[in-house]
Amino acid sequence: MIDCVKHSLMNGTTTQSDILVVVPPSGQSTYLRELLRANQMTDVEIATLGSIRVCTKRSLIFDTTVAGIDFTLRLLDDKKSGAIRVADTLKTLLATVTEDLYVIADVTYFNTRYKDRLISKLLALLSSRTESAGNILNAVRRFDDLAPEFRKKVLFAPAEEKQSSEYKTKLEQAKPSFFDASKSPSQQSIAVAEQKLKKDVRAAILRVLAKRDIINILAQYLEAYPFYKTTQETVKYAATLSDLECENENDFKNVMQMWNVLIYETSESDKTNHPLAVKARVDSKIASDIQEIHAYYHSDLELVVELGKQKLAQSIQKIFNDCIGRKPVTPTDWMNAYLIFLGRMEKYLDTVTKQIRM
Repeated sequence: MIDCVKHSLMNGTTTQSDILVVVPPSGQSTYLRELLRANQMTDVEIATLGSIRVCTKRSLIFDTTVAGIDFTLRLLDDKKSGAIRVADTLKTLLATVTEDLYVIADVTYFNTRYKDRLISKLLALLSSRTESAGNILNAVRRFDDLAPEFRKKVLFAPAEEKQSSEYKTKLEQAKPSFFDASKSPSQQSIAVAEQKLKKDVRAAILRVLAKRDIINILAQYLEAYPFYKTTQETVKYAATLSDLECENENDFKNVMQMWNVLIYETSESDKTNHPLAVKARVDSKIASDIQEIHAYYHSDLELVVELGKQKLAQSIQKIFNDCIGRKPVTPTDWMNAYLIFLGRMEKYLDTVTKQIRM
C-alpha cells in the first residue's frame, strides 16, 4: 500500500490529500494509519468500503488484503448480499477515482474463495489492463533515493508548488541510484551499506514516532486523555529527529535527550490517575535505560559521588553491550547501536499498544 502511495506522489502534481485508501470493513484502519504515519503520509485519507459517498480523488488505493480468510465479506459477495448491492458498492468505489486506480489483491485467493462472484470478474478485467509492476517499483526506488529536502517537497508541497516548472524539472531528473563506476567494488559495497543503514535508522525513527502517536489515538478512542503529552518541545523533536544523524557520541547524546522527553518525561505511565495507567504499565527496561542515558550525559557528574558516577557508567556500558557487544567507536557502530535501541523502543510501544487494546 505504501508503495502505491509513493508511486502516486511521484506522478506529477498529486498531493497526499489527493489520495484515498479504501479497505474492507475488517481492514484494520488503525494499523494502516500507523503505517502511513511511519512514512510521513498523515494527510492520506482512509475509508472503509461502503462508507464512501460523494467525493472524488485523483488516486484511489483499494487494499483487499483483509477480505476474509476462511469466509467471504458480505459487501463483496453477491451471493450473500445480492448482485445489485455489490455492483452499486463497486460502482461508487470506481467513480471516486479520476486518474490512478490501484488494487491490491491476491487474485488466486479471490478466484478460489470468491469463485464466480462479481468481484472476481472485476479483478480479472483489471488484471488485463494493469500497469507493469516494474514501473511502480522504479517509482518507489526513485522516491526512496530522493534527497531529504526534495523528498519533503514530494510529501508535503501543495499542488500549486508541484505545478511549477522548477518542481517538475527536479522530479523528472530524480533517477534511481546506481553504483559509482569511479569507485572500486569494495568502496561501492561500503557506500551502499552505509546508505542502507542510514535509511534503516530513519525508517525506525519514523516507526517509533508513529507508534507513539497511535497510542494517543487509541487513548482518545477509549475516551481517555493522551498517554503521551504534546508540547512545543515534543512537536519540535518529532519533526527533526528523522533528519538527525547519529554517527558519534555527541550525536547519540543529542538524540537520546530528545527521546527522553518523547518517551519518558511526557509519559503518563507512572501517573496512577490516568485511566489507562494500569493497562499500559509494561515491565520493560527501555524507560529506565533512556533515563539512565539522559542522566549520564546531561547530569553534572562532578557533583555526583564517585561511587554513583562509576555505577552509572557501568550501566551505560551494559546498555551498549546489549546493543552491539561493546561501546561504539566508529560511525557505523553508533548507527548500529542507535538502530538496535530504536528497535527496543518499538517493541516497548507495541507492548503498550497491546495492553491498552486488551
